[in-house]
Amino acid sequence: MEGWRITCPVCGAALEDFRLYTRLFRADPRDPLLVKIESRARDGEQIMDRASTCQCGGSAHAALMRSLLLPQTPRARTRGTVPTAPRMLDLVVPGSEEFFQRLAPENWLSTSRLLPLSIRIPVLAGVAVVSMRPNHWIDKLLSAAAPAHHAVLRECATALAASNRRAESTLTDF
Repeated sequence: MEGWRITCPVCGAALEDFRLYTRLFRADPRDPLLVKIESRARDGEQIMDRASTCQCGGSAHAALMRSLLLPQTPRARTRGTVPTAPRMLDLVVPGSEEFFQRLAPENWLSTSRLLPLSIRIPVLAGVAVVSMRPNHWIDKLLSAAAPAHHAVLRECATALAASNRRAESTLTDF
């Protein structure tokens, strides 16, 4: 099962989630954020596809997907306001937290093994953005992450940077 897919690997058409539960709560595909990041999400899907077929198995990319859904460390709040803890993804794909809030909370369960398509699109866009420039994003992500997640994020960034160097050297070999 390729749980990162948003398009059919054969014909390239957009996938549609047929699980009854997520069909009831799916996002409108014309949502402004989804339209804005569609191209990046397709880039992220291709990155995940390539990573899954290489010898490293794409574990750094899968860890990045999970990490982007983690909450940021809670921000300081002023008296009388509710503390906010947007997901890490909001740093990379601004507006994603607002998008998630527009979805019904029942749209995706944290226990679900597959992300609904509505959630995959912003996450894949985030994977594309971070994968293209891991060294640029690592400090920003680390500063927003809880200390318990720093080791995983550093490991992801190191693996992604190494993957980018291998890809660049392969391109220059031709």
